Amino acid sequence: MSGRYIPCTVTNEYLQGAGVVIGAEGSHNDVYLRLTFGAMWDGLAKYVTFRDALGENPTVVMLLPSMAVDDGGDTYDVPTPAEAKAHPGNAMVTICGYTVDADGKQEETATLTATAYFRVLPADYAMLDDESITPTLAQQLQAEIEAQKSDILDARAAAKDAKRYADAAKDGAAAATGAATDAQESQEAAEAAKDEAEASANYASTAAGSAGHSAAAALQSEKNAADYEARALAYSQAAGGSANSAAGDAARAQTALQGSLAAQEAAEKAKAAAEEAEDHAASKSAAAVLAAQSADRSASEADDSATLAESYTHGGTGKRAGEDEDNAKYYMERARDISGGDFVTRTEFDTELAVVAPETIQAIKNGTYVPGTT
Repeated sequence: MSGRYIPCTVTNEYLQGAGVVIGAEGSHNDVYLRLTFGAMWDGLAKYVTFRDALGENPTVVMLLPSMAVDDGGDTYDVPTPAEAKAHPGNAMVTICGYTVDADGKQEETATLTATAYFRVLPADYAMLDDESITPTLAQQLQAEIEAQKSDILDARAAAKDAKRYADAAKDGAAAATGAATDAQESQEAAEAAKDEAEASANYASTAAGSAGHSAAAALQSEKNAADYEARALAYSQAAGGSANSAAGDAARAQTALQGSLAAQEAAEKAKAAAEEAEDHAASKSAAAVLAAQSADRSASEADDSATLAESYTHGGTGKRAGEDEDNAKYYMERARDISGGDFVTRTEFDTELAVVAPETIQAIKNGTYVPGTT
C-alpha cells in the first residue's frame, strides 16, 4: 500500500513512537501506524480507537489479518482515519486487546495502552459531506470476510480436492496391494509351471531315450528276423538236398532234446536242493532259538550255583534256611574258639619241620629223642 508509515512499538501498556505528525486536517488513510506488539499481547484480539484533537468522534479500527505484515512478528499496518484528523492539534490513540469465552459472547480479559498523541496540522479545505468516511466495526469485519471469502472458498475447494486425492490414493494403495498379491500368485504359478516344465523336459528326455532304445531294438529284431528267414531258407535247401543230412539233423535234434531233458532234470534237482536248503536253514534257525533258550537256562543255573556256593562258604545270601550257622566260615570260627587259638596250621608246621635235622626227626619217630640234643 502506498503512503507514509510511522513505526511504533507496543510494549506492555505503552505505545512508543508517538508525538509525530500523522497528517494534515481533513486527510485520511494516507498515513499508517506500523504497530509491532510485544509478548504481552500474544493471542489477543486487538483494535485501535482514534479520537480527534477535541477528544470527540471516536473511531474504532479492528486489526484484521489483511493488515498483518509478513515480517515474522506480530505487526500490523493501521491506516489513520479521517475522523481522527478532523481538527488540528493532538489526535488521541488508544489500543485495546481482549479475549472472549468459548462461545465468543463474553469478554474475559482486556488490556489497554495509555493514550498516546499524534500531531494533526491545520489545513483550509472544504468538506464534501458530513458523513463519516470510516466504516463501522461491523462493516470492517464484513469487508474483511468478503475479502477473505475467495480464500475461504479456495481453501474449501482445496480441502475437497485433498479428500478426493486421498480417497484416490487409498484406492490406489488397495489396487497396488491387490496387484502385489496377484504378482506374488503369478510368480508362484510361474515357478510351479517352471517346475512342471522341467519335469516334462526330463520325462521327454527319458521318453526320447526309451524311444531310441525301442527303435534300436526294433531294428535289431528286424535284422534277427531277416537272419532267421535266411537260415530257414538255408535249412530248407539243405533238407531238400540230402537225406543223410536230414538224418544227421534228426540225430542232432534227438541229442538236443536229450540235453534239454537233462537240463530240465537238473533244474528240478536244483529246485529240490534249494527247498532242502531252505528247510535246513529253517531248522537251523529253530535250533539257534533252542540253543539261546538253553544258554539262558544255563546262565540262570550258574547264578543259582554261585549263590549256593556263597551260602555254604559264608552264608548271608538267604538261599538256605539256617545258612548263617551252617557254612565253612562259621565252622572255622567255632574250631578256633574251641582250640583257644593255641595251635598251628599245617602250613606253619611244615615250614618249621623243614629246618629240623633228619636224624632228629628219625629219633622222634623211634622214640629215642632226648630234648636238648640235635
